[in-house]
Amino acid sequence: MGAGRSTWVDAWIQSAALNVTPTSDDVSGKWVTDRFRIIPRSVELSFSSASCVWQPNEAELKLSPTDDRSKQSSMKILVLRGGALGDLILTLPALAGIRKGYPNAFIELWGRFPQAELAQPQYVDRVRDLDRAETAQLFVKQKRPPQIGSFDLAVSFLSDPDATVAVTLRAAGILRVVSVSPMVQGGQHASDQFADALDQLELPRPGSPVLIQVTQAPVTQRRLAFHIGSGSDKKNWPLTCWSELIRSLADDFDEFLLIGGEADTVRLKEFKARYGSLRLRILHNAGLGTLASELAASLVFIGHDSGVTHLAAAIGRPTIALFGPTDPQIWRPLGSQVRVVASLDRKMESIRVQDVERALATLLAPSS
Repeated sequence: MGAGRSTWVDAWIQSAALNVTPTSDDVSGKWVTDRFRIIPRSVELSFSSASCVWQPNEAELKLSPTDDRSKQSSMKILVLRGGALGDLILTLPALAGIRKGYPNAFIELWGRFPQAELAQPQYVDRVRDLDRAETAQLFVKQKRPPQIGSFDLAVSFLSDPDATVAVTLRAAGILRVVSVSPMVQGGQHASDQFADALDQLELPRPGSPVLIQVTQAPVTQRRLAFHIGSGSDKKNWPLTCWSELIRSLADDFDEFLLIGGEADTVRLKEFKARYGSLRLRILHNAGLGTLASELAASLVFIGHDSGVTHLAAAIGRPTIALFGPTDPQIWRPLGSQVRVVASLDRKMESIRVQDVERALATLLAPSS
């Protein structure tokens, strides 16, 4: 894709619209930038005619849309979710369903920072660090009940093969504990497996992906953002392919934003040495808030099976995800503007530059 092929890019810019909302909070005199507001895109959740039943041991508390909301307003829900950035994003549909099902309950999420903050304030009311010292008591059988706060319901997405966490939560006085394994099995998308929590709670599942909305001005330039790393070398497209792709797109974009994390330092240096364009800008080890804002200001994103790719798709950016050894039927990013380019032999080097170019042209082509 070279000179004369930017018509579809310009047309897409004219038709694109990015809704943004200021979300920074002033906490203890420090400006918090890793704070987001998450909204569902065309998500319509409705209750079935049957009431949703919450059973705290022998007692039974029925919650339905016609119940007095004062009952829910005093309810406290604890959600536990470990994992990396992509894992948290793929759990957002489950969190959306819980928030919709219990709109007046106080929901607290214990997760890994900074990604856990993505869920606040739209789906949870408070976020705490799962890695803090006092949470270690959840994973060890206790002679005395641990003091973890007063909650009526706990939803755990933690690995708990011997049910130690579930037993500990009940011992702490939580009447209802719902457990969903974070170990994803084949045959179903990961987000659907995590949404099993909603089935256990007799709540409807969201019908569409959720969006993470960040503070950012509308897209005003032709910027392509791309991430050349991932959590595994086997999931990375060869640098020679990346270099060839960017060179072929030189006349179609005003700027190329190269994204890399701490583990991508060597690859970033190697790519810069290969390409070295004045229109190449590198975003290295950026905070989650900065990364999200930069992605939101980009026209399109291309990346591997990684948390950054999931974030770009969740923000609503047109996204191309390159898949090799992992299964896109399970791990593909969620979103209506996502295209997957998958290797037939599960090897990243088998993905051709022309395949990515074709996907890009299709993704950004003006809708008829």
